[in-house]
Parts: sequence; structure tokens; C-alpha cells
Amino acid sequence: MEYTENYHLPQWEPTDRVLREDFNDAMSDIDDALKANADSVTELANRSRFTKLREVNVTVETTPLEISVADIDWSQWDKVHVDAVIIQNSSTNLSYNDNSSQNIYGSMPYMGSITHQPRITFSVGYDSQRVITVACGESLHVGSTNYQNLTKLLFLGGIKPGSSFTLWGEK
Repeated sequence: MEYTENYHLPQWEPTDRVLREDFNDAMSDIDDALKANADSVTELANRSRFTKLREVNVTVETTPLEISVADIDWSQWDKVHVDAVIIQNSSTNLSYNDNSSQNIYGSMPYMGSITHQPRITFSVGYDSQRVITVACGESLHVGSTNYQNLTKLLFLGGIKPGSSFTLWGEK
């Protein structure tokens, strides 16, 4: 009987007698290798510095677009990013908690028929008591409340179908 190079699994010849013990040993080796591989993948995923927290895909035009962030444990993240893909609109404003609240990011510029893709970054620093600090491009906003009190993001201004918003936690 021959064996595979990597895992020493049996490779029976046409004249070999297949024994249950050989077959069971091979299946056990395969199971052990698959488990070790899955554990390695899980370990790598846990060490990744980015974790997708939420994704919102717009299917009908809406304003405001409300994204709940009440369940985010802000103390677990150094930064939280919002990758916004905004389809063909004249302006979008970002506020938080309610639409009469502070304007985090002013009007995102008109891009005509071009998709606008800003990255909005909340600088949490693993501290939910920290005052909200948000950057988008060259713009910086320092809020009047802390992350612990942040419950929702509001994108104002006719968000078109095809737009999407993905929140990433960064360690």
C-alpha cells in the first residue's frame, strides 16, 4: 500500500485488501487535520484588526437613513469606521441620535452621477466615556456627548437605492 505525501493517508493498490482499521485511521487523520485548520482560521479571524459590525444596503430612496448603533460596545474598539457608498445625490448630512441633534459631518459634496465613497472615522480609543470625535477627509467634528450615549446615526438628504453603509470596528 502507498501513502499520501502530506498526511500519510492510505492509497490502496487494486490488489490491496481494504481494512476497516486502515479506513477509520485515515478518516480520523482527515478529521484531525480539518479541525486543526478550522482552529487556525478562527485564531486568525480573532486576531484581525477589523470586524464588520453592521451593513445597510439601501433598496428604496429614503431620508433620513437611520442606523442603530445602540448595541455597539464602544469600549471594545480603537476606531469605528463607516464606509459609505452614496449613489447620485446632491448632499448628505450625518447627524446622531435625532435629526435635530449635532451635525457630525456637514454636507457631503455633490458628485453628480458619480458614486461618492467617504470613510467616516469615529476615534473611540477603547473609551466609551470619551467625547465623540469624528473625521471624514479633512473635516473633524468634536461632539457634545460621549460614545456611551450614541444610539443611532442619521444620514439626511435623499439616500438613493444602491447606496450602502458598512460599519467596521478596528482594534
